[in-house]
Amino acid sequence: MIPDSATAAAALQNGEVDWWEVPIPDLIPMLRRNPNVTVAVSDPLGIAGRLVMNHLYPPFNDVRARRAILTALSQEDYMRAHVGDDDSMWKPMPGCFTPGTPLYTEEGGEILKGPRRLDAAKRLLADSGYGRFGGLVGCRRARGRSSCLVSSAAAIVDLLGRETAAVRMERE
Repeated sequence: MIPDSATAAAALQNGEVDWWEVPIPDLIPMLRRNPNVTVAVSDPLGIAGRLVMNHLYPPFNDVRARRAILTALSQEDYMRAHVGDDDSMWKPMPGCFTPGTPLYTEEGGEILKGPRRLDAAKRLLADSGYGRFGGLVGCRRARGRSSCLVSSAAAIVDLLGRETAAVRMERE
């Protein structure tokens, strides 16, 4: 395992390693240009990421705060930030389960479709009493999987407004 992405990409291109499971999106166009490297999707179902809000503690113990986040978030913006502009690297998923599996449904996913309504989200957030809780968004950072969490936390802060939100990262 090579922890540095640039070193891993160089090793792959030089034939020093045979396989790299998850190259970072920024390096995929360069790898595709190398005739000695094949870039392919190894799992057509992909990886379904989740934004999990702890509904036991403020501010997300109020359903209005959870709805505010879902009303404001754009899945497309998150995916482009995480995997770049290559549309073949992601699918819209307004549901809980992975598309292409027997349990997939878009039932209940209406809040994730259509244009984002930031004014409505801000109203919902204010109605939930968000400011009373110190404006803290917490993220748990798993080893080796932090880039998406950091991007997600930054996007949440941007959506909520920098004057009302702070981010605390915790390492697992």
